[in-house]
Amino acid sequence: MADFALPEDKGRLHVKLDQVVHKIDKRPIIRLEISAKGLGADKSQRAIADWFEIAHEWIVRGFTDLTGTKIQTSIWKRSNETK
Repeated sequence: MADFALPEDKGRLHVKLDQVVHKIDKRPIIRLEISAKGLGADKSQRAIADWFEIAHEWIVRGFTDLTGTKIQTSIWKRSNETK
């Protein structure tokens, strides 16, 4: 597991990588979990919306930084336009 600070002390990005067994066919697979935590004290609608925008942006950045283009396009079906 690894953590990274979000910009402007907006929380932390958590990354976890595990080898697990697929429930149906029992094959070993790699599971990548990326989450953001740390909403902060300001619970106004604007602050919450801003936090979710930042969290989403950094989860996507984490995914693209930690995975290769082949995985992004062939497995996750990420298009070239979204890069």
